[in-house]
Amino acid sequence: MNQTTIPAILHQMVTDLQKPEYYYWLYNNYFDIQPPTDREITRWWQAPLFLDYDSIWNTEFVNDGMLCDVILKNQLPAQRERIKIGYDQIYGISRFIKGQHLSESDSQLYHDSSKLKMPPIQ
Repeated sequence: MNQTTIPAILHQMVTDLQKPEYYYWLYNNYFDIQPPTDREITRWWQAPLFLDYDSIWNTEFVNDGMLCDVILKNQLPAQRERIKIGYDQIYGISRFIKGQHLSESDSQLYHDSSKLKMPPIQ
């Protein structure tokens, strides 16, 4: 699969996630937390996202990525934060259906290990 398939898979993901039986794992090198934010560090490295019908809102597709609201902080009341995931940072997308046991290869919609990179050492 090539880079151009990622937006199509993500569009399908947003459609699937309108149904509670679907959930996805989105593997990316990093995503950026969008302003406004009170965080000092706004880039999260190697943080796969678990997405289901109750964990992603206000999805918007832009030329180079996807913007969406998610909950990152483990606190109540829950606080949504806007993130941007660049298409070029995604190296894996897996889809699951509750109640079905899928093998890794059956659940994997996209995987390109050549895109996987570790965060820079600072």
